[in-house]
Amino acid sequence: MFRLIKKHMQYNIFSSKFLLPVLCALSLAGCSSFEGFPDYPVSQNGYVDELNKKFFDPEKPFGNYYAKGNTADDQLRIRNEIIAGRMLAFDIRFNQYRSRLHRNGVSHNALSNSLVLTLDALGTAISGGASQVLSAVSGGVSGIKTTVDKDLFFEKTMSVLMQEMESGRKKIKVRILKNLQKPLEEYSLQQGLSDLEDYYFAGTIPGALSNISAQSGQEAQEADKALNDLPTNTLEKTENLRNKHLDAVTQMTMSEMQSLQDKLSEAFPEKYRSLFAPIFASEKSNDADRLREFLKITVLYTHDNIINANKYDKLISEVQK
Repeated sequence: MFRLIKKHMQYNIFSSKFLLPVLCALSLAGCSSFEGFPDYPVSQNGYVDELNKKFFDPEKPFGNYYAKGNTADDQLRIRNEIIAGRMLAFDIRFNQYRSRLHRNGVSHNALSNSLVLTLDALGTAISGGASQVLSAVSGGVSGIKTTVDKDLFFEKTMSVLMQEMESGRKKIKVRILKNLQKPLEEYSLQQGLSDLEDYYFAGTIPGALSNISAQSGQEAQEADKALNDLPTNTLEKTENLRNKHLDAVTQMTMSEMQSLQDKLSEAFPEKYRSLFAPIFASEKSNDADRLREFLKITVLYTHDNIINANKYDKLISEVQK
């Protein structure tokens, strides 16, 4: 294209009146092949029209379902056919919708980018008034592209919404297919049609936004619950348990203190070996006061965090049964 421009520079045909229509036509033609989806081998619209006649007509499917002489097996089969047929129609329309969104985004971005590049390149190759016109148009196209991108969600937002639509539809499809295995008494035709409405809504932008909002609300509630379940003041609780256990040891009988001494070796093996064993080596005796003082020392040394304090509390409860 640029060789053609240089070749014809001598004819002075690059006036703003002549140049802009030609450039726009060249840019549009160059971008016509950018699509993310291949053409479908047959027209899907005719296929959907047949599905509409068979499964969405207010008289035909329901007339067959409630026809005289139908057995329960007949109604079960017709229920499944109606729901499966409508689901197929929804799937085709959703795929067309997804393809259309993608093509609009790809073709719009490719067209705008190609046109901007062409105008910028020619603006550097041509001097005079035409160059100024090209630069001005290039800036305008860039501005329009940015605005349209934001308005039509063709950035991160649309991708997230599409993922949410597909995820929501899959969840409801699984629910429907599982329910189709149930008898009519457990899953009626009306319930299936109601689920199909949910299936359709899940494949819409409002449906995706609704699901995201619901998930965010649920996650927020779970986070609040987790925060509420956390100890608000572990230091205070540890201190309260320490005082409680010191009082408990003061009130213990000799047999209770000896039982607690035995349990400490299992509950706190590291502390017992390094600190308590030397103390208790000669203290399983009849000197209750001396044993009581040593047990109070264990309370002070073990209550360094809420976990150990709770563990000691369990030991106290066991020996005082």
